[in-house]
Amino acid sequence: MKQKKKGKVYLVGAGPGDPGLITVRGEDLIRSADVIVMDALVNPYLVYSTKARIISVGKRGPGASHGSSIKKTQGGIHRILIQEARKGNRVVRLKGGDPLVFARGGEEMEALSRAHIPFEVVPGVTSLIAVPGYAGIPVSDRRWASYVTFLTGHEGKGRHEIPGVNWSLLPKGGTLVILMGVSRWGFIRQQLLLSGWIQTLPVVAIEWGTTVHQRIIQTTLKESLKEFKKRTLRAPAIIIVGWVGKLTRMLNWIQKEKPLLGKRIVITRSEFQASRITRLLQDKGAEVILCPAIEIQPIWDNPRLNDFYRTFSQEASRFDWVLFLSANAVRIFHAGLKRHGYNQDKFGPKICAVGPQTAQVIENRGWRVTQQAKKFGAEGILEGLTNIRGKRILIPRVEGGPRDIIYGLMKKGARVKELGIYRNQMAPPPPKGVKKLILKGVDAVTFTSASTVRNFLRFFSKSEIRSLQKKTKMVAIGPTTRKVLIENHFQKPLLAPEATIENLVDVLSRKINSK
Repeated sequence: MKQKKKGKVYLVGAGPGDPGLITVRGEDLIRSADVIVMDALVNPYLVYSTKARIISVGKRGPGASHGSSIKKTQGGIHRILIQEARKGNRVVRLKGGDPLVFARGGEEMEALSRAHIPFEVVPGVTSLIAVPGYAGIPVSDRRWASYVTFLTGHEGKGRHEIPGVNWSLLPKGGTLVILMGVSRWGFIRQQLLLSGWIQTLPVVAIEWGTTVHQRIIQTTLKESLKEFKKRTLRAPAIIIVGWVGKLTRMLNWIQKEKPLLGKRIVITRSEFQASRITRLLQDKGAEVILCPAIEIQPIWDNPRLNDFYRTFSQEASRFDWVLFLSANAVRIFHAGLKRHGYNQDKFGPKICAVGPQTAQVIENRGWRVTQQAKKFGAEGILEGLTNIRGKRILIPRVEGGPRDIIYGLMKKGARVKELGIYRNQMAPPPPKGVKKLILKGVDAVTFTSASTVRNFLRFFSKSEIRSLQKKTKMVAIGPTTRKVLIENHFQKPLLAPEATIENLVDVLSRKINSK
């Protein structure tokens, strides 16, 4: 008799909003889940590529809808968790911040325990500390606050009550951090003033903290009610009361260090090439969406090509130059030579690289770059290679690549040998969740080659492409890639003129908000 699969529930803290703040354990569980029951304020970026069935519960926030959406009572959420676990599912209960800090995680644990459902708690980064930190406010500081009090404004039935709080006993002089207190701020402010809190005490409200929508309102306890109404403060927001609040003006680091905070950037490079650009974009605060449009396929099964690799030690002296048009060409050509026992010390021809990134990959393999094109693309190479009449030039490259460079070299009298050593194949279509997220709205799509543009557009219908043309910023490495975007009716795509990943990220950081 087949044993029934046993389900389990994982109460996972999703962090305060920035998806980079989820724990490694939490991220692993999302990837392996069968069902995800998520709060509405959890950043949907965290689940865009999951294959799990998603049930969204709770209140709505801007851009938070994903999967099936059900507004549930707390008891209804308990029933969902128990039912899904009894079906044998691996259930992730994804909750904003930390699941046990003002989040009813304790109630969910009790319900699971009574139903004899195994569960595990995965702590998260709580917004009570992270959100002030993203506004440059340390909740404790030996000069201003040696203790911190956390308060939820969400308990109680009316706008003018928070049961269980003895306001006169709240310690003055430290930091008071209030979660879910926007609707009851008038009552909270009144109680603090009646309890002797100083009217000039700094008050800072942080709306949608750690996200692209983050907004900071600075005021004082006396003026806060009027200022919050004037500035239309809305939930979700954290309110900080205390002298540490005055540090935000000086220490607000987020705009300088994370210019792409919360911006959704699509990467179309092949998956094995995407790690570096992903890291650089995430360091700037971006939410990276992987949508590979190409797969790099080395050609290892061509007998004539393998013969060339095998005899290159003897044949290398026949060539005056080897020209590399991409980092991929360097990696695959070097690997092909190594597979056939090539001794790199015998490499004789001069080497020309199309750009700095390609040059770096060449030098990382122990070869010396003789010349690097000052401008990216065929034009830069042709300008740099002079006196090449009669010279033999080897170009290991993608099979079926553009011919401009070949014709240009031949026109200057060079004798060119092309060597197709890899293929750019179209990648499989992206998961439905990825495509849905892109069509819903992303801030930019990045392209590193003409083939990534053409293949990416094949994933979408004509009407979907028209939608992308209207609202999505496109960013290209090199003029050839940009030209293909313009040919496909994308207006004013951004250009990374130096044709490096670093330059692309720099261009995005500076121009993402330009019209």
